[in-house]
Amino acid sequence: MTSALPIGETDFFRRGNYAPVADELTEYDLPVDGAIPAELDGWYLRNGPNPRQATEHWFTGDGMIHGVRIENGAAKWYRNRWVRTDSFVKDFPLYNADGTRNLRSAVANTHVVNHAG
Repeated sequence: MTSALPIGETDFFRRGNYAPVADELTEYDLPVDGAIPAELDGWYLRNGPNPRQATEHWFTGDGMIHGVRIENGAAKWYRNRWVRTDSFVKDFPLYNADGTRNLRSAVANTHVVNHAG
């Protein structure tokens, strides 16, 4: 089976705006192209995969939260932080000794779990 994309385009998630962010950043008074309506007031938050090392698929890798604070027509700050799960520092087995899934072994990037019923 051949890819519909030319060679090299299948790894688009490693380049440009899709590439992982290498560092945790905090930046203030961001430049804005165009205008942000003054009525917008709040945070834009995004959770997604941001691998700390090369991966074969863009959904694998540690999770990262990105946030922008918008206030009075300005982008006041941008911050990003890796999600610090128990497995962020130390790998945990995917399954417990009884065969159940170890929910502490996760990268918290795009995962949804049933919580509290």
